[in-house]
Amino acid sequence: MSLGELVRAVLSKTESASGRFGIWHITDDFGIKGFACTGSATERRRFSRLYLQSNTTRRRFQLSGAQLSCAGLRQTRSVSARLLELSKTFGLSVLSDSSLDGSVAPYLLRVPRFVALGIDLTDSDDELLQGLPKDRRRLINRFSTNSFHAKIERGGAFTREFHDRYHVPSMRISHGEEASIYSTVRMLRRNPNAEMIRLFQGEQCIAAGISEKVGADYRLHKTGWLDGSQTIRDEGVQAFRVWSAIRRARQLGCQRLDLGGTPPFLLDGLFNYKMRWNSCLDTKRIAWGMHHLLFDPTHPEVQAFFSRQPMIIVDRMGELGICSTTSPKLHGIKPNILRSFKSWWRLVSPVEAADRRLPLEPMDRMPSGWFVEEPID
Repeated sequence: MSLGELVRAVLSKTESASGRFGIWHITDDFGIKGFACTGSATERRRFSRLYLQSNTTRRRFQLSGAQLSCAGLRQTRSVSARLLELSKTFGLSVLSDSSLDGSVAPYLLRVPRFVALGIDLTDSDDELLQGLPKDRRRLINRFSTNSFHAKIERGGAFTREFHDRYHVPSMRISHGEEASIYSTVRMLRRNPNAEMIRLFQGEQCIAAGISEKVGADYRLHKTGWLDGSQTIRDEGVQAFRVWSAIRRARQLGCQRLDLGGTPPFLLDGLFNYKMRWNSCLDTKRIAWGMHHLLFDPTHPEVQAFFSRQPMIIVDRMGELGICSTTSPKLHGIKPNILRSFKSWWRLVSPVEAADRRLPLEPMDRMPSGWFVEEPID
């Protein structure tokens, strides 16, 4: 880990830990729009982009209400109570696990940090290809020529170069401050089944990624392309990686290719890219924790947020669903994905809520009666 990466990691952990003692006020550059956050720096960055539609924000930290007494430092006002107030002001609060208590539980919407999309492997390449979009098939045909080939490697000989020249620059360029950078050396050492798929054009390694056999799944982990080159990425090298992994998975007798963690926002570019591989949602693999959203459905910024970002949620019964301000027909979600959900929740407008006399208070499954269940079919 470089010095810069170490500093970023320390600052990120410090910001995450501070949520135990107070609240971050995140606002746009003009101080007009904002949200409250007791979560991690990663959550702050994600919702700055999604909710504020900005990658540059202002931060202000406020200690939770406390006073000194003979017994020492005593909490006089819960963080949750203050967050409820801020949700009325900003529209949204993003809570960490440490700031949760029973008083706000009915008002929370749980959103997986990531979900797992995967491809059920067919008996033959031709059968799988037939189910893919034309542009994906063209890319696979291009990378099937003699000038391109894949090579499987085990061990750590290429690990440092992969981390420095492929993984880190690619993630920084593609995801900016939201990039998740992990030690590739540690990943290979901890996972005895982990291996590297290196992708070559002629003699030049243009991309690589770590993969692992887990039971009947072949799971994709970290990836990167040479020096984070935009040209290499735009030429479709990730399609080359997925196709190479499909063929490797078959060699190992796997039944499914796990495409790895994917943001749960249906219009996100990464979600759409993976969905178009004719993938399915793995409803049993949500292993990355939850965002806990506390919000005011009447707030115009919240209404706009759900309009822009239809998202996968987990309701209070533990069932997977989708939240949006529109019906399922308007999003073009593939049937393979839709069939994984129990419900589609439409957040209605204040006008519709008033006309239908819908209660703002929490209901059995959702944090507000303003969420109306729509038929998925």
